[in-house]
Amino acid sequence: MKRVLKSIAEHFIRPSIVFESVPPFADNTKPVYDEMVRRGYDRKYNLIWYISEDECATIKNGNINYWNPRSRKTLKEKIRNYSYYMRTKCIICCNTYITSSGTHKITDGKGQISFYLTHGTPMKSVRAYYSAPEGTDYGLSPAPSMNHLMSYEFDIPLDHIFAAGFPRNDVFAKNNPHLNQVFQWNYNKVIVWYPTYRQNKNRSVNLSGSSMPLIHDEKNAELLNETAQKNNVLIVIKPHFAQDVSLIRKMNYSNLMLINDEFYKENNITSYEFLAGTDALITDYSSVYFDYTLADRPIAVIWEDIDEYRENPGFALDLNHYLKGAEKIYQIEELCDFVTAVANGEDKLCEERRSIRDEVNYANDGLNAKRTADFIADLTKL
Repeated sequence: MKRVLKSIAEHFIRPSIVFESVPPFADNTKPVYDEMVRRGYDRKYNLIWYISEDECATIKNGNINYWNPRSRKTLKEKIRNYSYYMRTKCIICCNTYITSSGTHKITDGKGQISFYLTHGTPMKSVRAYYSAPEGTDYGLSPAPSMNHLMSYEFDIPLDHIFAAGFPRNDVFAKNNPHLNQVFQWNYNKVIVWYPTYRQNKNRSVNLSGSSMPLIHDEKNAELLNETAQKNNVLIVIKPHFAQDVSLIRKMNYSNLMLINDEFYKENNITSYEFLAGTDALITDYSSVYFDYTLADRPIAVIWEDIDEYRENPGFALDLNHYLKGAEKIYQIEELCDFVTAVANGEDKLCEERRSIRDEVNYANDGLNAKRTADFIADLTKL
């Protein structure tokens, strides 16, 4: 009887807070979740992660409550789904909402408030094909100077944009171990390469003619590997999770390492903890550029296919201004020069990069998750 009463209390009396990210337990949502657990909200609310049915089968963490509303195989699941639908107080997401259609709030008119934390500051224009989910109440911005951009690109009213800094970036304010310490490597430098999304693995969208800039050419890949090997540098390549990596997967070079989201799970490290332990970043038209300015380390941006991106989808801001803190790379030789410069401890654009860092980030104080949780708690009376 005690177990039955406890179950009823947890599922029907206690309100729920629903979290979502892709991949699960990541991005801007996870640090907010951790902050709420730290505050003891899990003793007052059901803190629940929305995940897909496929992900349900792979998650082994028994300490985290997760839920897929489309799963109704047992009476217990049906009762739990109904209780979550009726008792959800707020939704905190980076992608979609928790309904059969994936667009609306769980139940309309029940006082739920939805918070869209986004994937990051859009460098490419996303308004035409990727706005905030329907029913969004509030959207997060990395800094007051970016509020208008976030409002326009994600189609959220400007007065419902709140600037607190991205919670995932709190890691850059910590004393992070170098990846050599984490993985017992012995490289002079470790450079991470986060290319932007180009070609969907399901062939639904192609934004560029190449799946990987510059090193889609085998000779270029060999030259880059030789340069990295000569300087005892490891280049870790992490494509976008939706990227077609069939070509990249064929690479087999000593100093070029290809990883995916499973790598982080297997090594119990988040993608941003990984970023914070590197010596430099290679990227292109990705929001990770803005985030990595907080690391205060060299950045290179590949501009090989910039004309294709100018045509479609276009850019959301002035690249010449915002990318002045990164070295622009058009040819493989320039990329090799960047790798050599990093190996030698050179940082040519540090002052320009710091200027952009201060413009596009709220602060580097490690309190973004706290500010975001404060904002949510105030509005939802947690």
